[in-house]
Amino acid sequence: MRLLLDIEVLKEHVAEMSPRTQCRIIPLETVKSNIAHITKIYASPKLPKC
Repeated sequence: MRLLLDIEVLKEHVAEMSPRTQCRIIPLETVKSNIAHITKIYASPKLPKC
């Protein structure tokens, strides 16, 4: 359940970013260590390649 909540937060965070900002992968330092790997998996395919 904790994992699902974290993913929902990430979805909201990505949605709030402008297209220009979405070109950058969220720095792992700013992501909780327990969801850093999931952020990488979730964000990478969704973000446009610059």
